[in-house]
Amino acid sequence: MIQFACPNCRADLKAPEGTEGRTTHCPTCAQSVTVPDAAPLLDALPAEPVPTPAALAPAAHLGRRPDSFRCPFCQSTRRPTASMEMSTAGVVTTIALIFLCLPLFWIGFLIREEKRRCSQCGRQLW
Repeated sequence: MIQFACPNCRADLKAPEGTEGRTTHCPTCAQSVTVPDAAPLLDALPAEPVPTPAALAPAAHLGRRPDSFRCPFCQSTRRPTASMEMSTAGVVTTIALIFLCLPLFWIGFLIREEKRRCSQCGRQLW
């Protein structure tokens, strides 16, 4: 069996030995495909370029600074405010400790997380 990839859709194809050079149809994309010589599959595929660090830079293709911000709710470009608030886990821990061990209920107040809010509309950002 000769294994090769369709040059149009990259589907894995198989052809019997002795059919090199013949034309067949790809069952995936229905395009005409010529069965290659019995060469390894890797030689038939073009090499993919290795991405450069410049190509991996975030937001470089958007034409704006990476630190720019836009609120998804009010479309404001003002920087969000950040504050440390008691997390949901802290609330649950505090309530559980009130019922289970009253002297330790304060431990839940130590569980905090940073929450960001839009400085224009005040909605919490994720």
